Formats: sequence, structure tokens, C-alpha cells
Amino acid sequence: MKRHMSMNIKGVLNRTRNIKGLLFDEEGACLSDSEAREYLNECLSNGWSVIPIGECDNFDYQKGCFGHAIRHYCKYCNKTLQSADEVCDCEESIKQLNIK
Repeated sequence: MKRHMSMNIKGVLNRTRNIKGLLFDEEGACLSDSEAREYLNECLSNGWSVIPIGECDNFDYQKGCFGHAIRHYCKYCNKTLQSADEVCDCEESIKQLNIK
């Protein structure tokens, strides 16, 4: 299971002296300390506790990322595997096992 990181809004506002450079606008420009604080206070007024660090399609603004299944594939035939340790039964995988 993979989980994305999140940022605790109150923690950042209360424990960080200068948050310039921590957040960026839609065009990628760095927010100033006052702009970032204004945005984070808006987030708090929306009832949010945390915000995602990066993109996450399974995110809750109270609890954070709920997690994402990690998929494993055979590097020879691209068949879906149950785990990273599983050995595929395709011809090339078997051939590679016999070489090692």
C-alpha cells in the first residue's frame, strides 16, 4: 500500500516562522509568506486539517491519503502479479530463472 504525504495546516502555521517557498500557485510561482498563510487560513476556514503534498485522487482533507494499491507486473510479459516476489509463469521468466 502506498500513501501520499500530507501537511498539517495548523502545524505549519503555528510552528513555521517563514513559509515562503512552501506553496506554489497554478502557474508554478512561489507564494510569499503572507500569500501562503492566507491560503492556509482559507483551507482551515473550509474545515480542512491537512492538505496533500502532490496529487492524490484518494484524499480526505481531515485524515489525508487513504492509500493506493501497488501493482506489480512481470517485466517480460507485463502480466499482473500478486506481489513483487511472485515469479511469473511466462516463458521468458522461466528461461531467466534457469539462467541464474
